[in-house]
Amino acid sequence: MKAKVSGDRNQCAGCSELFNSSAAFDKHRHGEFGKDRRCMTVEEMVAKKMAKNSAGYWVTALNPMFSVPNCGACPGDGSVCKNECRLAKESP
Repeated sequence: MKAKVSGDRNQCAGCSELFNSSAAFDKHRHGEFGKDRRCMTVEEMVAKKMAKNSAGYWVTALNPMFSVPNCGACPGDGSVCKNECRLAKESP
């Protein structure tokens, strides 16, 4: 299924990741304009507390009222994480 990119949602032409807002997109860009500007890696975005929402779009931070714990690289749809993520290892 192809993700819908409309309104403030967007897809990065550099890394192809999907973002729920321009703020989330801007947060994932790192470095100085015209010098070393680049996309953050998934690990860097997670370290900055970014995560994927239930629709699979990166957000600046999950809303605690609606969030399901995941590492940020997980599908974010409530399914079992297919990665060897930190939260899966820490879960009882």
